[in-house]
Amino acid sequence: MNGRFDILIVNGVINRMGVVWQHVREVVQFDLSGKIVVPGLFDMHVHFRQPGQTHKEDIKSGSLAAAYGGFTGVLCMPNTTPPIDDAGIIKNNIQAAKGNIVSVFNSACATIGRKGEKLTDIASLSEQVL
Repeated sequence: MNGRFDILIVNGVINRMGVVWQHVREVVQFDLSGKIVVPGLFDMHVHFRQPGQTHKEDIKSGSLAAAYGGFTGVLCMPNTTPPIDDAGIIKNNIQAAKGNIVSVFNSACATIGRKGEKLTDIASLSEQVL
């Protein structure tokens, strides 16, 4: 939908776009001339380096960078040190992501230590996110 439209935001979420100003009592105007409004983006491949190398990037700093770039969700890659191949690591990362400005999801290794020799316990890994 290209053009000039009203954007109705309810509780911080875009509710409707179009001619909506007559449907609300309180109107706050922002001049978005020259701007593009899009839904939040999702990055399917980020390296937050948590656990193990948080001096490079962690969930907090990576989430802020993602938000500044217009992303509302990210998927962390499992090639960390140690690799994300254990339910405890997933649980810790989920806990660290609580309250962040973007939704943080974790991918996990298919094999222990990323060595391709022994499968991870996929059932216990998935229990952490359900």
